[in-house]
Amino acid sequence: MKRKMTSGIMAMVVVLVGGALAETNMIITHFGANGEISVSNLWTNASCRVEWRSSLTAGEWMRSWQTLDRKDTGTNTTQTFKVPMFYRVVMTVSDEPSGMALVDAGSFRMGDTYAEGNADELPVHEVYAGAFWIDRYEVTKAQWDVVRDWGLTNGYVDLPSGGGGLRASPPGYRDEPDHPLTGTTWNDCVKWCNARSEMHVLTPVYYTSAGQTTVYRTGTVDLASSFVDWDAKGYRLPTEAEWEKACRGGRDGHHFPWPSFGGNWSSHIERTTANYYGSGDPSEGDGDGTTRIGYYNGAQQVTNETGAVLAQSDMANGYGLYDMAGNLYEWCWDRYSSNYYTVAPSTNPRGPDTGSNRVCRGGSYFYVSNGMRCSQRGRYEPLFYYTQSGTFRCVRRP
Repeated sequence: MKRKMTSGIMAMVVVLVGGALAETNMIITHFGANGEISVSNLWTNASCRVEWRSSLTAGEWMRSWQTLDRKDTGTNTTQTFKVPMFYRVVMTVSDEPSGMALVDAGSFRMGDTYAEGNADELPVHEVYAGAFWIDRYEVTKAQWDVVRDWGLTNGYVDLPSGGGGLRASPPGYRDEPDHPLTGTTWNDCVKWCNARSEMHVLTPVYYTSAGQTTVYRTGTVDLASSFVDWDAKGYRLPTEAEWEKACRGGRDGHHFPWPSFGGNWSSHIERTTANYYGSGDPSEGDGDGTTRIGYYNGAQQVTNETGAVLAQSDMANGYGLYDMAGNLYEWCWDRYSSNYYTVAPSTNPRGPDTGSNRVCRGGSYFYVSNGMRCSQRGRYEPLFYYTQSGTFRCVRRP
């Protein structure tokens, strides 16, 4: 490991092999006043990234700028910000998963900042969540089918076919491959996460008992937190805290995943921001079905009541995630409890130990605009599927 002090800023170079530090002659040769870092003696075909933290000895190394303070203020105010002072360049074989975004470790305020929702969204409390990767999009019918087809011949014999998310005449669904998955239970989604892990040669997360000797592949198991290998590198459902942190995209005190600070929630949402009941989505009709994933990416044509096309910007949130509000409710890991926020731990909460329902988040095409708020909590029985739920997005440990 080589270190160099430049203008009071500490820089170091490390190399990771199999997750462990290894010796290298890689050297930071220049740390310029313009912010440029030069590194020499890199390995052939190696991948590099810059990481930072505000203390040389405390806290986790950050891969992005997500944990820098973000504050919304009025005019003529004074604010104090903590900025990074220590940097390192990490050389490793890239293990960054395709189609996922990194949410750095750190704390955020969880709950209904404006006390305009339900009582189960209170009290607002600070939560620390470790770093995780999360799918940028909801799982689609096409993505489900690829993993399911592999799983049916590799021990996952009861994964259902699911639907394409677009509602036809009730109770049917059309097979729309680029729409979010629906018609699946919580248990189906958990087993699919394990199948995705094994398909990608990753250690599965979910097991049939606390002994964690048998991978959960078939049947219906009432999983407890002890049945989960939380340190495994495989895919899993996000915890409720991870989901809300990802939904907020680094924006503290905003009603929705997009800029929406202050005032009442109703002044920050309209038909061009999400697919919800009453949005009058031009593709599917008022409260009549899903839109394809990433539909609100700035390329769609949204019209008003007279047919005029409205301008629309990309609706990815601060972490680059789509459909965190609307389209379909997304399954989370946690059991639901209306008073969990009063007893939840402040570090990596994983929900209560008991409860008959599992948490769903994000609202849906069949839910009113108030339900699109980042803090809104839904819940369903894990063995049932509904027309407005069934999809999810996976997370992975870095």
